[in-house]
Amino acid sequence: MTPQRNEPEKLIYRLRNIREAYPRLLLFEKNKAGLVEELTSVQRDARTFGETHVRPVALELDRKMHEDSGHFDWNLVKKGMEYGFLSYIIPKPFGGKGYFTTHFAVLMEELCSHCPGVGNIFGAHALGLTPILMSPDIRHYARYMQPVARAEKRGEPLLFALAITEPEAGSDVEDADEYPSARLTTHARKVDGGYILNGRKVFISNGSVARYIWVGAVLDKKRPIETSVSLMVPSTAKGFSVGRVEKKMGQRACPAAELIFEDVFVPEEDRVGDEGEGERLIGLVLGASRGPVGAIATGIARGAFERLLDYLNTTKANGRYLFEHQWCQIMLTDLMTKIQIARQLYFDSALCCDLLGVPKLMNHPLMKMLDLVPEVLMQSGMAKRFFTSQWMYGFVKRLAERNIRTDDVSLIASYSSMAKYVASDIAVEVTSKAMEIMGEDGPVAAYGIEKLYRDAKLTQIYEGTNQINRLYAFKNCLCHK
Repeated sequence: MTPQRNEPEKLIYRLRNIREAYPRLLLFEKNKAGLVEELTSVQRDARTFGETHVRPVALELDRKMHEDSGHFDWNLVKKGMEYGFLSYIIPKPFGGKGYFTTHFAVLMEELCSHCPGVGNIFGAHALGLTPILMSPDIRHYARYMQPVARAEKRGEPLLFALAITEPEAGSDVEDADEYPSARLTTHARKVDGGYILNGRKVFISNGSVARYIWVGAVLDKKRPIETSVSLMVPSTAKGFSVGRVEKKMGQRACPAAELIFEDVFVPEEDRVGDEGEGERLIGLVLGASRGPVGAIATGIARGAFERLLDYLNTTKANGRYLFEHQWCQIMLTDLMTKIQIARQLYFDSALCCDLLGVPKLMNHPLMKMLDLVPEVLMQSGMAKRFFTSQWMYGFVKRLAERNIRTDDVSLIASYSSMAKYVASDIAVEVTSKAMEIMGEDGPVAAYGIEKLYRDAKLTQIYEGTNQINRLYAFKNCLCHK
């Protein structure tokens, strides 16, 4: 008599929790226990939000946005506000959580494992705020960041966006070496009290729903780097309008829009940093943001992997589970390993940015003193006048010049570019292989993996194409002038 075969145990993905996903945190825990607890809390909140509010509606939201690109789920944004997602990177003295790149990257991986489009709403918002954080122009902390945090507490979403890409200038605008030859169309003209802005930006995430848009422009197209400027433009500005909202292949929950600027007057006080610093600021922003884009891609790959495990745990062929076959076990292990490679790269990138870049300024003893100031005092007129003063701007600028080394900025750029292109290529591979393993069920929309495949493709394109990022890593890590 043949003994009855026991039912195999279910597949469980262990490497999805902080301490198992990042073993180096066990070392951090001895000296920086607070950091590990913060990251654990970030992941827990994002997972609760994703499982409760996002995953149940992700496929339906994708369908609605395909049928109507003007649709936007404000309710999901408001649910995310209950966790403080809009004020994650806003310094504590100005009402935010005071988190930096590493925390935000962990948030992005978790959110995007449920729906990258929804995750990108919060990611694109943070991207719009990042130029303020990356600039020593602390005057804008009180002008822009504080209102975001206060509005969030009232349950009123106030979104930001960042506008770099132009109709004939995409990745070349993001590279200092290519910037002078980029076919730029967006320009600003200096006038009394400010600037007159004209031009178009395209494929701008959150562009159609943002209250404020950071816009990169030049004063002289013949000298683009020397005359580059950063301007904050409210969506209510006269002459600003939203053109086409794209019908996208993936990440549909976050709209991508064409933005039009026709003789928009921007007051001088809404310029971020000095004239001539705009292109450098773009480089700093991308150094901080490409790592989290790697986290977005990692989240997509992980989300596909977890959905594949759910499928394999419930589906039999010829009386056996697919994962009982060694060929399937080998493929699953390969996918798991690639996800872990992507995760470690983006995590290193984020840590590098936080430890060596602009975020470390907030840990400077003089800046840490701000944490001692009560929030109610920070909202006073006297505090706002102090933080928007020329003296404060000059102080932080000198602090940045003394504490942030050019070589460190280059190292951050290398790590962030590597994280971006490696993780996004892995996301496309993992989602594709997951569908292969599922066979004819792979492309079925109800399983959610074909959506993640579409979502993954975008991560190879935005924040600079992967080819541009490879060149960026080469120039910053292998080729030194």
